[in-house]
Amino acid sequence: MAADIAAATGLEVDIVVGSSPQPMSIELAAGKFGRPALTATEGWAVKGVAIRFLEAVQAQDIAIFGLVLVVAAILVGETAYLSVRRRRREFGILRALGWPAVRVAFLVELEMLLLGLAVGLAAALSGVVAALVLHLELQPVLLLVAVPLATVTAGIAGAAPALAASRGTTLQVIQGPGLSNLLGGATIPRLALGELLGYRRVEALLGALGVGLATFLVGGIVLIVLGFRGVLDTTLLGTFLSARVQPFHLAIAGLTAVVAIIAVTEVVAMSYLERQVELAALRALGWPQRAVAFLLITQSTAIGLTGAAAGALAVVTMGMLLQGGMGAILLSATLAALAMAAISLLAAVGPMAYSYRTSPALALKEDL
Repeated sequence: MAADIAAATGLEVDIVVGSSPQPMSIELAAGKFGRPALTATEGWAVKGVAIRFLEAVQAQDIAIFGLVLVVAAILVGETAYLSVRRRRREFGILRALGWPAVRVAFLVELEMLLLGLAVGLAAALSGVVAALVLHLELQPVLLLVAVPLATVTAGIAGAAPALAASRGTTLQVIQGPGLSNLLGGATIPRLALGELLGYRRVEALLGALGVGLATFLVGGIVLIVLGFRGVLDTTLLGTFLSARVQPFHLAIAGLTAVVAIIAVTEVVAMSYLERQVELAALRALGWPQRAVAFLLITQSTAIGLTGAAAGALAVVTMGMLLQGGMGAILLSATLAALAMAAISLLAAVGPMAYSYRTSPALALKEDL
């Protein structure tokens, strides 16, 4: 309320009532008529607390937006990296025709910059349409910032894939990674984890990082909600904060979780597609379809559990630094980790559905 008045009039306004008074000990000297020295506890309200809380919430919003950008950059970078892996033969042919490695890297980076520019323009246009339809006030600065921000994010995310596209000799790029040891008699969990820890370690690390950031954000929001309960919600200021902060934060946390799961899905799907011929050979030799499904589920679960555990550890660390209650800290970290680990299983649904629809004979025929 005080913040709304200050924004509308430019006056310095503060509301003392509902400012979450803190207990202060007051020492009273002995009186002249025999009263002994006393220590009294009074509730003192600090002026300016409403503005300070609002500034803190705005700083948290900026930090959350920054975290969402990091997760988005991870998704874009992983998508570009997987695209480079799929286009190895194309880049090898260009290298064989005389293209230097630097030129190949510049091609990938230019594609990412153009993609970021297109997304930024689409975001700005969507913002204008949404403001007109919902009768909201247009923010020209935000619309102008969206274009360069999306372009820079895509450019940064595409740096590593561009370097990956330029590595290796022409023959190595054309040949690709080669066959894995799927016929070596190992168990399915060992095959799945060996793939993630070996040839797929970069993509698996990016997927786990995205899940970890989403777990940290979800756990942090839950911890804030539990910390506010019974402390600020009983005051006017607490009502203001809970009404305006929690739904927005939860929506951002949900969006981050969705982006993280998409990143894990890409890892599992690309792992299946690049090993589709080998898996089709195994199915032709007697492997049941459920074995392939179990392989995909194991990979998505491993990435999800790794990221969720790291995110939960970060939530516990943050809660201890903020001197929160250990019960609320452990509950928030556990709920966030279990939720993200469970949601990570959804990453295997798409690849599993595709594997069930694909005939082993057709996959082997296309490879000939």
